[in-house]
Formats: sequence, C-alpha cells, structure tokens
Amino acid sequence: MTVDDASLGRLLLERGLLSREEYEDAERARQATGRPLSEILVEKAYLSPVQVRDAVAALERRVRYCPRCSAPVYVTRLMPEGERCPRCLGPVQWQEEGVVAQIQDLDRIVQLTRDELPPDVRAARQDPSRIFGKYILVRELGKGGAGVVQKAWDTMAGEYVALKFIREQPCAADSGVAARRLRQEQIVDLLQEARASLRLRHEHIVAVRDIGRLGTQYYIAMEYVEGRTLADHIRSAQERGLISPLYENPTVYLAILRDMANALHYAHSFPRPIVHCDFKPGNVLIDGNGKAYIMDFGLARVLGSQREEGEEEKIRGTPAYMAPEQLSGKPEDVGIWTDIYALGAVLYELVAGRPVFTGEPLEILLKAMRDTPERPSDVMRRAGDRRHESTKILSKITKLEEICLRCLAKEPKNRYPSARDVAAELQNVLSAVEAGEDSKVLPARIREAQERAEIRRLDEHITQLRLEEAVEEAERLGRKRDDVRMKLRLADRQQQVAFVEQMRARLVQRINEKRPTVPSLKLPGETLEGVELLKATPRKVILMAGEASREVAWSEIPPGQIVHLAEFLGMRDPEDRLALGILCHHSRLVDSAVRYLTSLEDTPYREVARRILESTV
Repeated sequence: MTVDDASLGRLLLERGLLSREEYEDAERARQATGRPLSEILVEKAYLSPVQVRDAVAALERRVRYCPRCSAPVYVTRLMPEGERCPRCLGPVQWQEEGVVAQIQDLDRIVQLTRDELPPDVRAARQDPSRIFGKYILVRELGKGGAGVVQKAWDTMAGEYVALKFIREQPCAADSGVAARRLRQEQIVDLLQEARASLRLRHEHIVAVRDIGRLGTQYYIAMEYVEGRTLADHIRSAQERGLISPLYENPTVYLAILRDMANALHYAHSFPRPIVHCDFKPGNVLIDGNGKAYIMDFGLARVLGSQREEGEEEKIRGTPAYMAPEQLSGKPEDVGIWTDIYALGAVLYELVAGRPVFTGEPLEILLKAMRDTPERPSDVMRRAGDRRHESTKILSKITKLEEICLRCLAKEPKNRYPSARDVAAELQNVLSAVEAGEDSKVLPARIREAQERAEIRRLDEHITQLRLEEAVEEAERLGRKRDDVRMKLRLADRQQQVAFVEQMRARLVQRINEKRPTVPSLKLPGETLEGVELLKATPRKVILMAGEASREVAWSEIPPGQIVHLAEFLGMRDPEDRLALGILCHHSRLVDSAVRYLTSLEDTPYREVARRILESTV
C-alpha cells in the first residue's frame, strides 16, 4: 500500500499531532519543492522522525504479531528478507492460532506479555475497568480543575506513564448545550497542551509520549516521574518551622530554579515560542535524586498562532503567579516575559516564605495590577522571632531579592530579557554560595548554617581517624572560605587533628610493642571475643580473632572502642587525655569528653580543653 501525502496529512490532523496551520505551511512547502510531506514535517521540526514513521506504519496497517516476543508490533520498515520485528529482528506474521486473530487497531489492544509485571500492575490488571486500550490504570496521581492524571502501565513499551484525561464535570440535566461547549473547550485545551508539549524534548521538562482518543475519551501519555512537587517541598519545610526549603539546602533549590529557567528558555527559543503561562511550585516536579521537571503545559500558548476573528481570550492561570498582562485579556500582551514574572514569583516564595500577594483570588489579581511587591527582607523582618532561628531577617538587600524583584516588574520591558538571563543570575549566586563567597547573596544565618555543616563533615573525619582526609578537608575549606571566623574555626580543627594524629601514632607504637589481647572488640554489626592485636599501622590494625587473622581499618573501629583500647593500654598522659577528649567530644560521647577535658585543668592544655568544651559546633 502506497501512502500518499494527503492521507498522511489527514491522519496527523485527526490524531492531533499536527495543527491546521502547521499542515498548511508544510503543504505549501511540499507543493513548492515537490518533496514528500514526511520529510518537510521533520525538517520544520513539526514532528520527530519516529512520529512520522509510526504514522506511516499505521496508515499501511503494518501491525503484526511476533511469536518470539509474544506481542503485537509495528513494522516500520521492510527488510530484504521480509518484515521483521523491530525488537528481536525475528520474522513476524499476521496471526497465530489461539492467540491473535487479526490485529487491525493497535490502540485497542492490551498486550498479552510474558514479561514480569510489577505487583501493582498485576493487581490492577485483574479489574477490567482499569484496562484502557494498551494501558493498565494503576492509581490516581492527582486532579485539577479540568483534568485527572493516572499512573498507568504501557503494555507496549513495558513502562509506567502518567496518563492525563479530561475530568468529567457534573452538569444539570437542562444544561446540555453548556456541557457540550465545556467538553469541546476541554478537548481543545488538552490537544493544545499535547501539541505544545510534543515538541519539547528537554531534560527538565516532562516529556509527552503519546496523544490519542479511545472511544470518546481523549488522553495524553506523559513520562512518569516518581517524586513530589516544589509546592510539597515548601509545605513540608514550613511544617518543620522553616521559611522554605531554600534555607535548609540553598544550593539544591537554587539549582532547581536555575534548571527551570533554562527549561523555560528552551521552550521560548522555538521559531514560534511556547509560553507556559502557569509556571508555579505545583507544576515543578522533583524526583528522588533532586532532579526537577516542568510539567502541565495545559495553559501554554504558542506565540504567533492565528486566532479566529471575534474569538474571546480567556483569563486563566493561578492568581498568585500570574503576571499583570495576563489579566488584560489581550493575547498580544502575553509573551516570554510572562513566564519570567512567574519565575520571580516562585523565587519570591522561596525567599520570603509566602507568595508575592496573598488573599482571595480576586484580591490577589487586583494587587498584582495595582501594587508593588513588598521586599522579601521586609516580609521576613516583620516575621521576627516567630520564624525558625536559622533564618532570621535579612539585614540588607540580597542578590536573590534583586533577581526576584526585577522579574516581578510591572512593565515587561523592565524584566529580564530572557529566562536564560535569569538562569545566569541564579548560577552566579549558586557559584558564590558553593565557593563560600556568599556574604552578599544570602542571609548571614544561612551562611553560618552552611559553615556548621562543613565543620561537622570535618569532625566526622576526626572521629573515624581519617586524619589525612581531615587535613585535606581543612585545606579545601581554607581555600573556599576567606572570612576571619571560618579561618579561626579551621585553625582550631587543624590543631585538634594534630593532637589526635599524635595520639594515634603513640597507640600504634604501644600495640606493636605489647601485642595485647583485649577481651572483646565491638565492630559495626559484630563483636569479636579474645582479640589479639598483632600489628598496627597509621591506617589499619591486624588482629587475630579465633583462628583467623584479619585487617581492620581504623575508620571501622567505633570511637568508643578506640577510647577503651587506649585506656586498656594505659595511655593516661595529658596529651593522650586531650586527644581522647577531642575524639569523644566530636563523637557525642559527652560524659567521657567532659571527664577527659576537665582533667586537664592543671596542665598546659587547660585553655585548649576549655575552648573545646565551650564550642557549639
């Protein structure tokens, strides 16, 4: 069967893969050049090569059954030796007795597969109401005003997808016309979302895999991402008493917002830019590894699209994140600057702990049109001591505040020219934070919290006797941080490392001299009885337990056991007690730390011991 361009065009239009404008543009190019429509669609980036091949295969009815894979398959090309399965390259056939009679409509088949299915899919498959074409509906993921999203299993691809449907709306019996009109609008919205999203292939945008219709139900199949939204992260942090998760891990959330800005810039960079128009924390999905994705292009607009004469522009979006121009009702007022405003609104919420404007939806919209956003620092200053102690008020305008206020400018011309510029600004802040040069970009409390975390990592090296690593970490932090307070802390830790290192050297010497046998030695997950210590080096101990010898790194021996070993070997000199006190202090062995350090009052190490006891890090 030969597929002509007109048939291919009709199929693509019916499936919603191509808009009427795109088809007419491609058709004009085909008539002018004489080239196949399929080539022109790929060249203009209206469709991907895979989408075109699948459409051609569907037109030619090249749906077969593979006995080896036990599955129906598309045959997208003819090999010299005949039609072959694209997965195993084995021969395919039209039918197999008792399994498949004649497969004519791939969209209405649930694949009978021998592959091991996940438990939740196996359970859902027992319920006929959960079979939707080639998909098995597993569970509901969420609902919006017009849509519902289900976690589903794609039996053809053998993977999870997020399946979005139009949500059925309850209507009165006498509102048939209104119900039909609403349904038509919902279908148009769903197809517009799918058409916009199908072109977007970016690592930080949830990908659309398929769109279609089964019976009267239209659907979009999207990449399934296991995770929580940024809105969930904000809510969780505030339940723990924080202003926002930004103050718990600034580098992670600055990187997330930077990635979102770059993803929006990608959408804005098409010849006909795609504007999201509903960017908000609830549409940022974060997986378990901290990677973020933009989702839900349901209100997206393709700039430059023609509208029918007299067609009204609806005002839609989430009030707290809508730019003033979205409220004008004029399509020409909306542009990439609209998403830049939303980026600023999300950053504002992360910095200030609340949306730019609050109140009832209508009140928020009026404020967005009329008022200038309050500075995040002023919002936090008013909160005062009611906030978590690690994130008290900003004492001056920070770089983050400057970024979000410029994004939120009333006039689009006063905002950043592109989302990429916002991403670059956020990257500058992120680089400064990572390099320790953050005194002008983040509140002092955040900087102090980061320093405490860095010092704690250094202390962990001390407690595990990873002293070489402790030295390297101290040197790295010394290069990264240039403020006086941090340098004093690092100098103090370097002195402590030296004391512990000298104690370890004396401990190694005593083990090698005495080859002692200790009654027991507790290691992670096991306790050894009657242990003979044969030899020690600065890195490990060689011991005999029972009739077997083994090597144990110093880092594998718990700090409490090192203390017991030192006491067993009679290490009671002041310098030993100081080193053991340091080890107990950083290991949270409070009673032992106090005992060792207070015993040094009449020694030259008195001041060092007092300083350690008084330290809060």
